[in-house]
Amino acid sequence: QGLSAVGRYASPAFGLHDVLGNALEWSADCYGSYAGGRTDGGSVETSNCRARVLRGASWDGPPAWLRSAYRAGLPPAGRGFGTGFRLALDR
Repeated sequence: QGLSAVGRYASPAFGLHDVLGNALEWSADCYGSYAGGRTDGGSVETSNCRARVLRGASWDGPPAWLRSAYRAGLPPAGRGFGTGFRLALDR
């Protein structure tokens, strides 16, 4: 097994591909509490950010991670072969 090509499977009606189960998505958010954080959809960043948020699940992760609300923290040096990132276009 391993990563699948992007768009290999049909997307839901809202058009997102491969959100769960392909690669953990390494995000710009600093890992920590979201209490008092941004409400405009922008990333939560601090000057002393030691870990970034991972979301979703990779092809080799446990089933408990296979949900969009799952998040974990990982320092940049800890990225592995099951971790990627999503490029987004702001229209």
